[in-house]
Amino acid sequence: MPHPDDRARQVEYFVETPHTPAPWPTVVLLHGYQEAPRSGGRDFAEWGVLHQLAARGYLAVSISQPGYGATSGPADFAGPV
Repeated sequence: MPHPDDRARQVEYFVETPHTPAPWPTVVLLHGYQEAPRSGGRDFAEWGVLHQLAARGYLAVSISQPGYGATSGPADFAGPV
C-alpha cells in the first residue's frame, strides 16, 4: 500500500482474518532487526504466526519496516521514517 506521507513509497503488510464475524481484536506484529535476507513481516506469515492468531479470533497484521521486505526506503528500523 502507498505510504500515507509519501505516495511514491510503499509499505508491505500481511493480514490474516478470523473465520468469525467482525469486529475482531487486533494484533500488530513488528519485526526486529534482521540480517540479510531482510524479509520483514513476511516471516510472521511464513512461520504461521498470523494463521495461529486468526484461529484464536484475532485480526493478525504484520508490517515490514522501511528497508525490509518490500517496504520502500533504506533500512531505518525505529528511525524517523
